[in-house]
Amino acid sequence: MKRSLLPIAAVALIAVAGCGVNKEYVDTSVAEAESRMAAQIQAAEAKANNNEAEINRLMAAQDELRGQTEMALNQAAGLENYEILWTGTINFAFDSYDLNQTAEVILSEAGQKLQSEPKSILEIVGHTDGTGSSSYNLRLGQMRAEAAQRFVASRFDIMLPRLFILSRGEEAPVAMGEGSSSASENRRVNLTIWGIPSGM
Repeated sequence: MKRSLLPIAAVALIAVAGCGVNKEYVDTSVAEAESRMAAQIQAAEAKANNNEAEINRLMAAQDELRGQTEMALNQAAGLENYEILWTGTINFAFDSYDLNQTAEVILSEAGQKLQSEPKSILEIVGHTDGTGSSSYNLRLGQMRAEAAQRFVASRFDIMLPRLFILSRGEEAPVAMGEGSSSASENRRVNLTIWGIPSGM
């Protein structure tokens, strides 16, 4: 199973393995991430004209992404060898970023996998349902990702450069529709462990 690492993953890999990336490989991922960031800025401008601080935060994040990508392109090598080793999903109550018992079990499984694969990294992506503003949901997704990151880092002594987080807010639902069942499925954090398969 393969898919492109998000651009920030390239930066995490530099810290973990001193690796770098194929330029064309990263450029494709960068274009997708910058497109998403531009869409978020547009949404913030349209829905929150008076919220200048939020717009400035998003623009600063876009600049940071570009800087991280440049560093990855200049310093990384071999990212194409990283594949998905493990995936998991944890869900949340409405408007909450508290981890329930089921979430802790799944995160513990991720922590154990990271311990057994010292050069692996964990991608933690926070999501929300469509309730509320896009800017609020972007922040809520971030807090959910941070909660998962804190749990794995503290319980399994995993260094933060191996645990990189991103919020997609409401923009990547897995279930469509207006019902409570769809909303509960979308209130989630997706977990993906990337690493070099045994034998390579």
